[in-house]
Amino acid sequence: MKKMILAATAALAMLASCNKHTDEIADSATGSVVKITLTDKTPETRAFFDQTAAAESWEKKIGTLTLFVFDGNGDAVLQRNFTAAEISGQTATIPVPDAAPGQTYSFYAIANGSALSGIGTLDDLRSQAESEIADYNGTFDEVTTMLHEFGHALHGIFAAGTYPSLTGTAVYRDFVELPSQIMENWAYEKEFLDLFAVDYRTGEKMPAELIRRILDAKNYLAAYSHIRQVAYGLCDMAWHSISEPVKMPVVDFEKKAIARAQVLPYVDGQCTSTSFGHIFSGGYAAGYYSYKWAEVLEADAFSLFKEKGIFDRETAASFRENILSKGGSEHPMKLYVRFRGHKPDTQALFDKMGIE
Repeated sequence: MKKMILAATAALAMLASCNKHTDEIADSATGSVVKITLTDKTPETRAFFDQTAAAESWEKKIGTLTLFVFDGNGDAVLQRNFTAAEISGQTATIPVPDAAPGQTYSFYAIANGSALSGIGTLDDLRSQAESEIADYNGTFDEVTTMLHEFGHALHGIFAAGTYPSLTGTAVYRDFVELPSQIMENWAYEKEFLDLFAVDYRTGEKMPAELIRRILDAKNYLAAYSHIRQVAYGLCDMAWHSISEPVKMPVVDFEKKAIARAQVLPYVDGQCTSTSFGHIFSGGYAAGYYSYKWAEVLEADAFSLFKEKGIFDRETAASFRENILSKGGSEHPMKLYVRFRGHKPDTQALFDKMGIE
């Protein structure tokens, strides 16, 4: 995926002297040296990564990175490609030629983009980058990810609490994903998609048939995926409900724990427990069920929007008042019932998945 990283404008206290550089960086040059650091522990371009599904490697990694430096007039003073070693090492030391003391320079970086040429000004860079982005169709997963993270953002933006520990997303883990996952539902609604999902060349709106096919693809093997998540939850709770050391083999313990959710023949040698990072090192001990519970909550909550209209202002205001603004100031079930009018109904999730 072609991702663009926009670096902030940096005001540098430039040195006026000549600087000695290693051969790895450049030959001697007049100006200053700037150290660029990639702050993430692993170079990834996504703000959010669903740990329940494997993201594509090309979607996660920075393959190429080009740095552009512009002076105060917007004229290019440097274009520099990061080497593979610099990307892997997450740092590069870069000389900025002819840098003058007290001047302000703007730094921009393009990650995983096409080779850009003829960049003489900042306007040139913006023009070429925007053209490249316009030619990129993106993926549907990026749309749902944006909506998901927007839901988390709304949970914080509309927070009306006094204490940070009880405000915004500071809620029970099995409730925190309701505001985010419910937002993903709008991505499958034509009324919503018609607002922006048009062919940029013709203005044609996304056909209803295409939306139906996207939804059908999403629900492919939904029942198996559902029961698989239930099995993970049962396994988690079994391990975190023991009161004495387990003496039977791990495989046998797991088989017994998930027997109620085992619909296909058990494969000899299979053992999820020994590599179940979520529940032993990922913070989901006795809490893996929250993934599935969040689906129940958002499906039932969104069914009210489907009933009243996905843009119904009264329903939206109630969701804001009773869910988004309250944070952890009250028990989640009280807040949910106040919004929905009843406790969560699992049937809404089955209806959403097309399971009868």
